[in-house]
Amino acid sequence: MIKKLTIFLLLLLLAGAQSLVAQSTTAAEESALRELKVNFAEHGLSSTDVAELRVDNSYVSGEVTHVYVQQFFEGVAVQNALAGLHFDRTGELRFQTNNFVADLENRLPGAVSPSVSAQDAVMAAVASLNINAAGQPVRLTQQGNKLVFSWASASANHLTAQLLIGRLNADRELRLVWQIFVEQRNTADLWLVQVDAATGLPVQRFNQTVYCSFDVPEAGAEKVAHRHGRDCFGELPALNPNLPVHESLLETVITDGSVYNVFPFGIDAPNAAGRELISEPADLEASPFGWHDVDGEEGADFTITRGNNVSAYADRNADNAPDTGLDVDGGEELEFDFFYEDNGSLSQLLPAAVTQLFYMNNMLHDFTWHHGFDAASGNFQQNNYDMGGLGGDPVNAEAQDGSGTNNANFGTPPDGSSGRMQMFIWTNGGTGGAVITEPSDLAGSYPVGTAAFGPAAGFSDLTGEIALAYDGTNDSLLTCEAVANPDEVNGHIALILRGGCTFEQKTLNAEAAGAIGAIICNPENQLITMGAGVDGQDPDIPAIMLRESDCIEIRAALADGEKVIIRFPELQGIDGDFDNGIVAHELGHGISNRLVGGPGNTSCLTNQEQMGEGWSDFFALASSPLNGATGIPTGGEPRGIGTFALGQGPNGSGIRRQPYSNNMFVNDFTYDDVITSGTPHPLGEIWATTLWDMYWALVDVHGFDEDLINGELGNNIAVRLVIEGLKQTKCNPGMVDGRDGILAADMLIYGGANQCTIWEAFARRGLGFSADQGSGLDKNDGEEAFDLPPSCIPTVKVIKETSVTTVELGESFNVRLTVRNDKDEAVTDVVVTDEIPASLIVLESSVEGVSDFTLTDSELSFTIPELLPGEEELLQVTYSAETSIDHSVRLLFDGGENGDDAWTTETLNNQGNAQWELSQGTDFEGNFAWFVPNVEAANDQVLYLTEPLSLEGEAPGVRFYTLYNSEAVFDGGIMEISINNGQSWANVGNERLIRGKYRGEVQASAFSSGVFDRDAYWGRTAQWREVLVDLSEFAGLDVLMRWRFGSDNGGAADPGFPTPGWYIDNIELMDVFRYNGKATVTTAEGDFNEGFGQEGGVLVDTDISSDLNETVSGISQMSVYPNPAGDFINVSMSSQFSEAASVQLMSVEGRVIARKSLSLVNGTNSTVFNTSNLAAGVYLVQVVAADRTYTEKVTIK
Repeated sequence: MIKKLTIFLLLLLLAGAQSLVAQSTTAAEESALRELKVNFAEHGLSSTDVAELRVDNSYVSGEVTHVYVQQFFEGVAVQNALAGLHFDRTGELRFQTNNFVADLENRLPGAVSPSVSAQDAVMAAVASLNINAAGQPVRLTQQGNKLVFSWASASANHLTAQLLIGRLNADRELRLVWQIFVEQRNTADLWLVQVDAATGLPVQRFNQTVYCSFDVPEAGAEKVAHRHGRDCFGELPALNPNLPVHESLLETVITDGSVYNVFPFGIDAPNAAGRELISEPADLEASPFGWHDVDGEEGADFTITRGNNVSAYADRNADNAPDTGLDVDGGEELEFDFFYEDNGSLSQLLPAAVTQLFYMNNMLHDFTWHHGFDAASGNFQQNNYDMGGLGGDPVNAEAQDGSGTNNANFGTPPDGSSGRMQMFIWTNGGTGGAVITEPSDLAGSYPVGTAAFGPAAGFSDLTGEIALAYDGTNDSLLTCEAVANPDEVNGHIALILRGGCTFEQKTLNAEAAGAIGAIICNPENQLITMGAGVDGQDPDIPAIMLRESDCIEIRAALADGEKVIIRFPELQGIDGDFDNGIVAHELGHGISNRLVGGPGNTSCLTNQEQMGEGWSDFFALASSPLNGATGIPTGGEPRGIGTFALGQGPNGSGIRRQPYSNNMFVNDFTYDDVITSGTPHPLGEIWATTLWDMYWALVDVHGFDEDLINGELGNNIAVRLVIEGLKQTKCNPGMVDGRDGILAADMLIYGGANQCTIWEAFARRGLGFSADQGSGLDKNDGEEAFDLPPSCIPTVKVIKETSVTTVELGESFNVRLTVRNDKDEAVTDVVVTDEIPASLIVLESSVEGVSDFTLTDSELSFTIPELLPGEEELLQVTYSAETSIDHSVRLLFDGGENGDDAWTTETLNNQGNAQWELSQGTDFEGNFAWFVPNVEAANDQVLYLTEPLSLEGEAPGVRFYTLYNSEAVFDGGIMEISINNGQSWANVGNERLIRGKYRGEVQASAFSSGVFDRDAYWGRTAQWREVLVDLSEFAGLDVLMRWRFGSDNGGAADPGFPTPGWYIDNIELMDVFRYNGKATVTTAEGDFNEGFGQEGGVLVDTDISSDLNETVSGISQMSVYPNPAGDFINVSMSSQFSEAASVQLMSVEGRVIARKSLSLVNGTNSTVFNTSNLAAGVYLVQVVAADRTYTEKVTIK
């Protein structure tokens, strides 16, 4: 009675806490909506975009309040348009993410009103999944834009239809859709199918079940213990004020006497350590009434492997329900101690397997509960004990599931509906043979191939008579159409020939004719695993494969009228239920899907760069960090995933390309490897690698706690940060979003104590401070960086930033100097100096941030008496470029507007015929740009000015603008230069690029001449970029410069804008002038540092008008280059109008030698004259427009 009363008082206390939580969430919701509606412009949104916002979910976990807000437009929700706002216990907004869609009003075509009914959309969705459903859906309820239907033959549970604004084609298109939820019968699939609400056609679909189908990968690829207090973790309130919560509960909460003989939590699998008999392992905070309770009262509610957190059972017949007669019962004593031997049969091992699965799921529940995945956050519990969230959703964990082999999966519906875990047998290419018992001359065992669909043959205990199946087509034995002899096939095992359609379709046709099983004969006389189709109805009968040589004998016996009886093979292999790492991986999908975007939305991880597989691998590793080791590991040890399932030792590579390790020689993945990695598993490896590095980096700082659940050291901190970081990760995330979520979690939970440790871990894997993710919808548009934020570099530093990077003469620009002390001690007499280049005018009245400064003709300086650790000071000043003094000088310009006479295009190495050409429609300025297409073939193309360029001036350089879309990593463009008239060419590398650096290294033999392994432009740019090349090394020389693009014979660029290929425009040779003054900082303690402006400083643009002595009919500039000239001259002019004009080359006597007619455009125009046949001397170039002329002299050498 005392224990019952104590628990009653505890629940009353928790109920009171929940009342306070409700008040907290209400205030946070109001703050969140207000923030989004006031500061919409910060996210590139309009007031219309945030006119309809509704709170989708909010909850308090620990001391953080999480609010997730859904964007609506005209009453319809926008798919995955969620903002996450996260408040500390004082109510201050500390971090937010935003995935709203901008410009909704203009981007959405048509009315926000469906032409297609919800019922018709449901039928279209079911048909698109190839589900042969009888009857029609029946509408049950409707709430707003969401309708519920019943259709038993189509879905195992009710279907829903919700009107949404769908986001298609990587967010490039919006469309009104019906989103249909279908729980496909006899499969693990939980489908979200979007049907166009105007046409009734399915447009996209997502599966909320994540399949982890694995093959063996190719070969490739003393501590300070600082303890954080309980207040860091936001635990339940303690009953005894003198004890931490979990100790108080130890005094009061009911125990159940349960015992489990299992491979313990903390090891990966049986290949690492042996089984242990473990008593009452339930954590008394996470599972206060034990693992077999559901009602919150004393005493177990179940003696089988079922309880509040998980229901574990055998599902050998693959019907997603417990197999009759195979309950694993521990009796009234809850003693789960069953037979296990390494070579035991699967049937013998089944009770131990179910026990292991039940135990591991519960341990993972308690482990993750303590680290932030609690009831309010959306974890899996039948009874949430009034601690927030929706109950009624324990994990349904299916052992020895018969729906496949060499696989595992987890389906995650929103909070309140159970997740389903399916664990399979791993055959590793081997299984028992099928046995023919009649006729005697065929009797014996036959090797078989298995199917990745339908019930597993090894669990079917199927014996039957074989019947030849055929359809009514010319290739009748393929049985790709309805079976033509159902009377013969009914009740028999159908014999079918491979080819013509999917294995699954053949099996379904046999099943429709009444077959009890299917044998598919392989004419290639090989045995393979028959893969499942992309989607479709899963057969309810088992299927196996036989070699054609065996099938020939069977057909001959059938033709002779003999009865052929076959017994399907008994499945042999390794039971995945004993692989704790795979179990943890699968539950990890439930964790990540419930946390990103809030527990009510489990579709945020459907984008290309999402890291669900990586988070899952991390949970597998973090739940078994010791893995049987006798000492504390360092993180450098190789760790595989699924080593036991593949029959490997604990140090095997498992099912990943490289084992996990913080040793870069063991695992060398970095962020850029995302581009060449498939999705989702290979991409996930890179994320898990980074998280595993962070895990051990935190252990290095805080120590390792062998108490994985209640510990408080570095390893526990890492897990807590990953789980809390998930809550603060943007919907449809990329890896930078995931990194930022973890950094935000550290600020909220630990006050930022681990910021630099986290940054260092991420930076070493390419996710540093300057890393650019691009869009989470595109895994190929990111760019790695290995730098740290300034705050994590313990120096005194000055950061110089300019408001612009290019100015015209007479224009002003701002300079901001930020002085930071990121050391652990204060510094004094901090002197900051900024150089002032000649011809810059300092506007003294513009100096802001400091009141006492010194200004001379050559520098601006100020002194800070003391700068404390973490403190910074800012100064801002305005500089103005003097007119008519220093500026860049244009030597040549070609914008492609007047033809290709001065240019040569060429194919190198006889590779390809997709050449450079002047293209109209996509240009930086004017009407034309140079373009070479990116084709799916070997191609090596160059573009260059036919005549050499004379590099005049002190700092010659080339500026051009580029836009490109190529197959990432493998196809790209470079620049090359020749100083010997093209006899040899040198690479123009990144070291010569002042602006517009190359994207990265080309990693394949795109060029036979050896340009692969060079840095190049590849991937995709969404807008034109400026490139500025420093050619000062070649000053005074005549050079040829070319643009070269190459592709290999495989792969394609991403579709969409721009057209796949490389564009260049506005090519300009100039003598470059830049303001790039140096800022320095010194201290009395001896510190020294310097900084420069971004992008190579401020470029003073070419002064187009300063060389003119008149204006002719709107022509505001004319230049002739080269001058003196050789075999050609380039005439360039800028026009203020669009008009007709002529350009003529004349002798000094006025005789016209050549004339060209031009249609001038507003902007820069150019044309070329061939002068190779002219005698040396002085000539005139004359522009004639209307009744005015302009003349320039040119010398021919």
